[in-house]
Amino acid sequence: TEAARALISYCLSQDISAGEQLAVRLVQARLFELEGQTDRARAVYQAVGRAPLDQVAVPARLAAVKIDLARGAVTPIEAARGLEGLRWRWRGDTTELEVIRTLGELYMSQGMYREALTALRSAGTRLSRLPGAEALQADLARVFRALFLEGGADGMPPIQALGLFYDFRELTPIGADGDEMVRRLARRLIDVDLLDQAAELLKHQVENRLEGVAQAQVAADLAVVYLMDRQP
Repeated sequence: TEAARALISYCLSQDISAGEQLAVRLVQARLFELEGQTDRARAVYQAVGRAPLDQVAVPARLAAVKIDLARGAVTPIEAARGLEGLRWRWRGDTTELEVIRTLGELYMSQGMYREALTALRSAGTRLSRLPGAEALQADLARVFRALFLEGGADGMPPIQALGLFYDFRELTPIGADGDEMVRRLARRLIDVDLLDQAAELLKHQVENRLEGVAQAQVAADLAVVYLMDRQP
């Protein structure tokens, strides 16, 4: 850290542009944060965050929000509102990825599953080659799994859970876990007599996603639903 401080002091003593000074201040704030001087770090982040240069202002404001969140100075929902604005101010690099991942975590922690999935999916393929893109895809899979395999969606009305599943269906994993997600959701629909919706869900699996033994098992489930719905 001594070398970093010396280099920062040297840079600030030179005749550099305003943008370069702000970039150096951003590094200085990160150094303060690493050293545990969060008050000083937050003050510098806030100052840089007011600059009209988004390439330094956006990461500075993101860092300030994270400090406030860790301290309990803002609620997760308040933090998410601030980050939603940042998401559209600076696009296309690791800063955007970090904003998106933080938003997903905040929404998920508040049980706002649709918002979490929407935020995480917003990166699309634009950022797929950046460092951290794989972690973001893992976040998406983790949220979807938590909802439809680990019971996160059990508190939703079945038709609402079905709508959420359909809107993010491309996240359904291939294999046993994906099959179990669909069967769990179908059972919930059957329990409230939504037989047409349950049949449509299972039919898609049989016709588009499965083969072999797994296809036969889900096809048998589909046949049972048709019989329950008086469609022998």
